[in-house]
Amino acid sequence: MKSRRVLLSSIFASSILFVAGCAHDQKTKTGAGAPGAAPTSLQGEDRQTATQQSAGGQQNPLQGEAIAPAGPGNADLLARKAESYSKSLEEILNKRNSPKQPTPKESNVEWMSKDQAARSTQPESDSTGHPAKSDVKDSKPTVTPAIDVKSPDPQPKTEVATNARTSVPSSIIANAPARVSPVADYTRPQAAEAAPGSVEAFEAKLAKRVKDYPRDVSAQLEYQLWLYLRDQPVPQLSTISSLPIEDREMLTAVMDALANFRNTVRADNNTLLSKKIKPLLDMADRLRSQADLNVPRVAFCKEVRGFGQYEIMEPRFSAMTEAKTILYCEVENFAAQVNEQQQWTSDLKLETVLYSEDSLQVWADKAEQVHDVSRNRRHDFFIRKFVTLPKNLGVGRYLLKVSVTDLQANRIAEYSLPITFVAQQAQ
Repeated sequence: MKSRRVLLSSIFASSILFVAGCAHDQKTKTGAGAPGAAPTSLQGEDRQTATQQSAGGQQNPLQGEAIAPAGPGNADLLARKAESYSKSLEEILNKRNSPKQPTPKESNVEWMSKDQAARSTQPESDSTGHPAKSDVKDSKPTVTPAIDVKSPDPQPKTEVATNARTSVPSSIIANAPARVSPVADYTRPQAAEAAPGSVEAFEAKLAKRVKDYPRDVSAQLEYQLWLYLRDQPVPQLSTISSLPIEDREMLTAVMDALANFRNTVRADNNTLLSKKIKPLLDMADRLRSQADLNVPRVAFCKEVRGFGQYEIMEPRFSAMTEAKTILYCEVENFAAQVNEQQQWTSDLKLETVLYSEDSLQVWADKAEQVHDVSRNRRHDFFIRKFVTLPKNLGVGRYLLKVSVTDLQANRIAEYSLPITFVAQQAQ
């Protein structure tokens, strides 16, 4: 800043010295001229040129000095030109060094003149010189707004509305037409069809078969196995409730055994084999109890030591002679229940009837009830009974019918043993 001021001061001083030198040379030339000659004055055209150059401040003031005549007022004129020139240079330097400023906008404020302000504060009077009634009631001066509150051009509103339609969602556009598009009915969505061969298609096939044939054991088994593979609780009682009682009990036993077997191996895969297969053995016992009661073997024996350990006696006796023997009878699929002492109990009833060859009852033994208690559930069960055949039986063929009744399950099993009575041999 200081260097700029020094430069301007030096330019101004040199201009003053140059003007003073030109004025001295002009006086010398005038004194050397003809005596008594009148000094020449600036013509109108030269005056206009000099005036324009001094007012503009953009041209070199030294050009006007070459045509300026000598006179007592020329030195002041040249000094003013030099000063204006220095000011123009300062403005140019300031503009060059200062950053560009934004062009100020024209203000919308309408300022009132003093006369308008005075007239606005004076109350209006009527023809008689008295103030108007409205002025008497309201003595407050009228305030003229300084800002133009005229309604703006409606065109910008249109542009703003157009931009709003493109920038904001259609649901919040104001003062714009709208139409609601028809909405599809989603009250009952349709399930997407599963691709053929996919898991969804397989499951839908199993479910459809169970729905169409609810009393089909194979369909129910396949669906329960599918749930078992998906690690869901089985059996699903609500699904198999439509099966008959026997089929429902059988399917429940199978699925319970599979679930228990999986839980056992998941808990400890290195456990003993006996523990691993225990759920399956329990299933076998459970299914065996659900099966029909069966009497697989009946025989006359000389001696019985245990299950499967006996000496067979040939069923051939002498007629009209009393015969004594041991009746051995094996029983399968009998029911067993746990009592209060946590022991397994079974209740059976044994009946024997002898029929002749023409199906007439010739003898019947007294029915006997068998009550068995064991700490472990029995898998092998037999009944032995001492039998004495009457001596009034003649020669011929007979049929001994053995009936076993399971009192817990209310089931009956029968077995027929042929007997032959022959004549006594002569001694």
